[in-house]
Amino acid sequence: MTAKMDYKIVVVPADDRNTGDSIKSLDDLGDRWKQKIEFHFSHYKDLKKPGTTKVLGWGDVEDAKKIISECIDRFK
Repeated sequence: MTAKMDYKIVVVPADDRNTGDSIKSLDDLGDRWKQKIEFHFSHYKDLKKPGTTKVLGWGDVEDAKKIISECIDRFK
């Protein structure tokens, strides 16, 4: 079986009234939040195929824009 990359994009509303538009990057969410997300994505498939997912790291806003652009190109 060939491993496939399955990117996830973290987004917040453009007009985020809950935080006063304070979230601009992953650093604004804090380390504990990132730990929880990593745990979730490392284990959410464990009932079907344990150990099949692995979090390889975090990108930044520019990485997300590039991934989204590539997806739009593939869709076309």
